[in-house]
Amino acid sequence: MASDASTSTQLVQSVQPSMQPSKLLTLPVELLDFIFKDLYATAPPRGPICRRLLAYHDQHHRSRFRRVKVVGSAMLSSYCRSLKMRSSIGAMCESFKVVHTQAKSLAAPVDAALVALLLASLSNVRYLELSGNQLVTAFLARASSSEPSFMPRLVFVSLADTGGQHVDPYDPTLLCGLGRFAQLKKAQLDLVVGDGDLGEIQQQVLYSCAALRELTLIDCKSSPGAVDFIQRCDQLETLHLSDSTKSLVEAPFLNAVGRLGTLKNLDLSSTTGHSWKLPKALKNLSSLDNLILGAGCACRDKPSFGTLRDVPISRLVFQPGSIVSASHLLELVGGDTKHQNLQSIVLDQVSADLGEVQDLEWREQQRELYDWLVGGWTLPKWNKTFSREGLEAVISAGTANGVDVSGEAVDALDLEWEIKAKKDEVKGWQQREARRERRAAGGWGGGGGGGRWNRW
Repeated sequence: MASDASTSTQLVQSVQPSMQPSKLLTLPVELLDFIFKDLYATAPPRGPICRRLLAYHDQHHRSRFRRVKVVGSAMLSSYCRSLKMRSSIGAMCESFKVVHTQAKSLAAPVDAALVALLLASLSNVRYLELSGNQLVTAFLARASSSEPSFMPRLVFVSLADTGGQHVDPYDPTLLCGLGRFAQLKKAQLDLVVGDGDLGEIQQQVLYSCAALRELTLIDCKSSPGAVDFIQRCDQLETLHLSDSTKSLVEAPFLNAVGRLGTLKNLDLSSTTGHSWKLPKALKNLSSLDNLILGAGCACRDKPSFGTLRDVPISRLVFQPGSIVSASHLLELVGGDTKHQNLQSIVLDQVSADLGEVQDLEWREQQRELYDWLVGGWTLPKWNKTFSREGLEAVISAGTANGVDVSGEAVDALDLEWEIKAKKDEVKGWQQREARRERRAAGGWGGGGGGGRWNRW
């Protein structure tokens, strides 16, 4: 028995893998680099040959680490642990995005040391999207306390914190770090503002986001901090504003935007679809050229169109979910009360869709063809406020007055007739096909005749 046990041990020991280092390590560095360059250009391996060659693997596989998307706390922790062994992959990253879903939430906190390592490692990141209170708070704190070397190439940042701990997350003491990014051109902030009295903010904090050209604010509720922040973006050209409040945007906020004198594009919409009317303070935006009115906008009364006449825009867009009066729009385009600067109107609030009937092989996909016939298309939803006849009048007035009228609603004029014509065409084809099949089943015309009908 003892002899058997000894033999068994020897057998196990003999099949253990060799721990000898790769012979590649004995080659000159220049030759080694050439080999890896050629290898990864033709048939890149999925993993490094050994730990000592990990740096070469990362260096020649850098496209894999250039754009990183992380979902959930577990994946984020795993990526951060990789940074501890391979700091170079952080420097390779140019786009870093952290998101969460119901299945993979970021509610579970990540080790604070790992978060600090993550932010310190992304030295060349240009596009940064962070979600969750821990990451957003850590990023803003690091930005406000760091020297200019922190993420010096950052051009876009998106911060989403739906579980914020601050009553007014736009307070200058919290956002002042954004002023340190000299190349930051575009930002999106989805920060939860508390209800009720928000109190005063610390306006004595000195910082400026002079590089910022495009800004998206979600649910800022025109808070005192948001008003202060917008004034610090003194070269802002484009503003996307989306809110859940019925008033959408307050006069103090729009007045602050107007004082900038730089805003050219404004996009307003409701995050919940609540109906809202045009704020009168829009008339203070003397530099505005392009106005986009999105979900919830109810522009169907005289005061609303009076406000539009006071804004010096050349382009007006109504997006899906908005409501507009064709009769008032007609007065804006033509007649004695027409807008003096308006050159283009885009109407996307009404649409039609022919569906996939054009892509179907009718004889081989008869089930899909039947499904299309009973509901695979979408007809435009005209109403008294915006009828087909009303739109046609607006288009005619636009043509006469040099105003281009386009958009989904205009396309729907032709699509509506095309859908009806295609339905008739499909029904006719189905009737002919049914007759053909009955004849084929009855053997009409003999065997040769059956072949003739099958070829139809």
